[in-house]
Amino acid sequence: MSFVPGGEGMASLGCALDRKPARSELAVLVSQYGKAQIRCSSVIAEQAALIEALQAEQVRLRAELVIRVTALQFEREERMRLEAMAPGLPRRAVLARQIEYLMGRIEALLREQTRWRWGRESRREARPPSSPKVESPTCDGGGGMVEGGAFAPQEEASTEAAARGADNAGLQEAELLICRTGCISHGDYWRVQDQCRRTGKPCILIDEHQAIHAMRQGDGIVIQACPVRSL
Repeated sequence: MSFVPGGEGMASLGCALDRKPARSELAVLVSQYGKAQIRCSSVIAEQAALIEALQAEQVRLRAELVIRVTALQFEREERMRLEAMAPGLPRRAVLARQIEYLMGRIEALLREQTRWRWGRESRREARPPSSPKVESPTCDGGGGMVEGGAFAPQEEASTEAAARGADNAGLQEAELLICRTGCISHGDYWRVQDQCRRTGKPCILIDEHQAIHAMRQGDGIVIQACPVRSL
C-alpha cells in the first residue's frame, strides 16, 4: 500500500527545499560581514595608534619650539644688553672681519716676498762667477794718469736695495691701512700710552708731527695721513 501525499504536504516540502539555498547564502554573507568587521576594527586600531603617535610628536615639537623661541629671546636680550654696554660693537665686529682679511693679505704678501727672495738667491747661485775687477787709469792729481785704478760693479747691490725698499714700503702701507681701519677710525682703539695692543710695539705714528688728522663730516670720517716712520 503506497502513500501519496496530498496537496498540503507537497507545499510544505517545496518551502523547505526553497529555504536551504537562502540559509547558505545568509551564512556566507554573515561570514563575509564578520571578516569585514574584523578588518575595519584593525584599521580603526591602527588609525588610533597613528593619531596618538602624531599627537605625541606634535606635543614634542611644540615643546622644542617653545624652548628655541625662549632661548632666542634670551639671546636677543643678552645681545641688546651687550650692545648697550659697548656702543660700537657692530662696527667692531665688521672691523674684526676686515682686520682678519688684511692679516691674511699681509701673510700672503710675506710668503710671496719669501718665495721671491729664494728665487733670487737660487738665480745668484746659478749665475757664473763674476768677472774680475776692471782696472782703469786714474788721475794722480797733477794731470798725469796712474795705472792700477779699479772699480767694482754695483748693479747687484742697487737691485737688492731697491727690492728691500719696495718690500718695506709695501709692509708700511699695509700696516698703515690696518692702523687707519682698526685704530685711528675708532678713537685709538689699540693705542694705550703710545703702545699698540695689537703688535705689542710702540705706535708707528708717535714720532710724526700731525701724522693723522681725523675730521668728522656728517656720519663719515675722513682720514688724512702723512708719511710714517719705518717699521
